[in-house]
Amino acid sequence: MNEMVQKSGTSSSGDWLEGRVLGKYKLLEHIGSGAFASIYKAVHLHLPIYYAIKVLHPAFADHEEVVERFFREAQASSQLQHKNIVFIADFAVEEDIGPYIVMEYLEGETLAERLKRLGALPLEEVGEIGYQVCLALDLVHKKGIVHRDLKPDNIFLIPRELGRLQVKILDFGIAHLEKANESITGVRLLGTPIYMAPEQFEGVIQESSLDLYAFGIILFEMLTGKPPYQGRNMHQLGIEHLLQKIPELDAEKFPEALRDLQRELLAKDPAERPQEMNEVHERLVEAIDPERAFEHWHVSFAPSREMPQISLGNPDASTVFEQVRPTLQIDSYSRVEVTEPDVQAP
Repeated sequence: MNEMVQKSGTSSSGDWLEGRVLGKYKLLEHIGSGAFASIYKAVHLHLPIYYAIKVLHPAFADHEEVVERFFREAQASSQLQHKNIVFIADFAVEEDIGPYIVMEYLEGETLAERLKRLGALPLEEVGEIGYQVCLALDLVHKKGIVHRDLKPDNIFLIPRELGRLQVKILDFGIAHLEKANESITGVRLLGTPIYMAPEQFEGVIQESSLDLYAFGIILFEMLTGKPPYQGRNMHQLGIEHLLQKIPELDAEKFPEALRDLQRELLAKDPAERPQEMNEVHERLVEAIDPERAFEHWHVSFAPSREMPQISLGNPDASTVFEQVRPTLQIDSYSRVEVTEPDVQAP
């Protein structure tokens, strides 16, 4: 489930709810669509605060698995109150529309859009983005959650003062929660093949190593302007992730410590990768900024602590499903296990 939380230029046929009031929020403008949901810019009825509201497409409102994943996104994100993770403000069900998620409204661009526009990024920018992704994923993993679909489309960049960028991690729609029932996914493939770890192609679904590998792919892409594996389809990508030699960074362009970290993050065997994001963070910032010119990168990781939980208004996804089922009918359903990218030949 990859939908944008900011205006992305063009929109398709999702403007049918513009002007509608959902609970405390008025939908102002359709700003994006994905496979399963549409995104609207909204304003609070009584406060001058803008939000992004994700509304499940009606065609999926009667499909229990999709509704469960929609609920899981809200449930996972609500446990992750962090400056580098998109904030979930509310979750509810509108009788004639179905479930919706209320998120903070962001203005900027995704890392995918930035890479498409600029190609390889300067080392300073790689460090600025990378250290924040590490901070966010460290909390995610300490909460017993695995994102499972980390990719540039799910890393949002907000311009800040002094030319800095603030990172926001998006889209926990297929996240694994440590205490969740995983029966809805079984051993099916979940994720985006370009960024999936070798073991993910073999059915592993709940190890933090999946996110570390995905970060290694993203790091390579930020440094070189293209991902290390570029097969035309899921089958070719699976073979490349599982069997192809790990691409090396150019020794003349990148320091040895960064090349070593990159190689280890893309190890075929999860045991040969760094085991925690705090290790990745420390090695990444030391490799890029050994003179500590960017002191804010070199933050110490604080011990994990429990954060107050946000009430989502529904005890579980089955309750949501029962609320939605009587009001809407599904016309058709296609497999949603794998989000297969439109891959071009190098």
